Amino acid sequence: MVSAVLAMRPEEARAQLAAVLKDFEARHWQTRRVFMTRYDEIEALLGLDGAAISDEKRQLIGAYFCHEYSYAAAAIMNPSAVPHFDQSGMPAGSLRILMAMRAVGEGHISSIAFREGIITDDRKLKLAPEPPFATATDVEDHEGEIPQGTVTVHRHRDSTLSGTVIFPITHAQSKGLEDLRLVRFEHDDGSYEWLDPVRTDADARFPGVRSRADDGQRGAQQGHGAVPPQNRWEIHDDRAAGR
Repeated sequence: MVSAVLAMRPEEARAQLAAVLKDFEARHWQTRRVFMTRYDEIEALLGLDGAAISDEKRQLIGAYFCHEYSYAAAAIMNPSAVPHFDQSGMPAGSLRILMAMRAVGEGHISSIAFREGIITDDRKLKLAPEPPFATATDVEDHEGEIPQGTVTVHRHRDSTLSGTVIFPITHAQSKGLEDLRLVRFEHDDGSYEWLDPVRTDADARFPGVRSRADDGQRGAQQGHGAVPPQNRWEIHDDRAAGR
C-alpha cells in the first residue's frame, strides 16, 4: 500500500488526498493533523524517509493507516458527576459540574467520555452543547509502542473536556474500559485532585484515573492507568479517626 502511494505521480496523490478529505474532513477535527500524526507513528516502523516524501503523500499514507470509529455508536451510560474545577462566574446557588460517562462504540468497546454542565439554583441540570468533534487524549511518552502499566494521558490543548475521550490504551484494556466514578479529594494543604476509587482485584480494565488541579492548568491533565489485576486501589482518608 505504501509502495503504491510512493509510486503515484504528484498530481495523482494530490487528487487521491482531496477525495479522502472530501469524505472525512467535514466530520473530523484537524483531519490533516491526524493523518500526519499517524504517518509519524509508522514512519520508523516502515523504514520510510519523510524528508524524501511530499506532504501530500505523507498525509495519504497516514490516512490509509487510519480507521474511522464511532465511540458512542451503541450507548452512552452510567454517568457520574463531580464539582467542576472552574466555578468562576457561577451565580449564588449554582454549581458547574463535570460528568464522566461510559461510551460504548462499535464492537461493543467502551471508552470514557466527558460532559460539562451546570446545576442551577432551582435544581435544574443544563448540559453544555455537545461539541461537533471528539478528540482522543494524547498518551505521554509512549513512542509509538503500546504502553503497559501506569499510563499518563493529556487532554489536547485545543479541545474542551466535553469533547475529550479516553480510549482503551493498554493490552489489558483491549476489550474496553469500565465505568469511571470520580471523587473530588481535598488535601490538608487546600490542594485537591479527582480520584477514581475503583477496586481492581480481577480486572485491569478499570480506568484507575487521577487528575490533579494545578494553578492555571486545572483539569488539563488526566492521569490514566490500568492497575495490575493482583492489586486493589481504594481511597482512604488518612485524616479519619485521627489517623
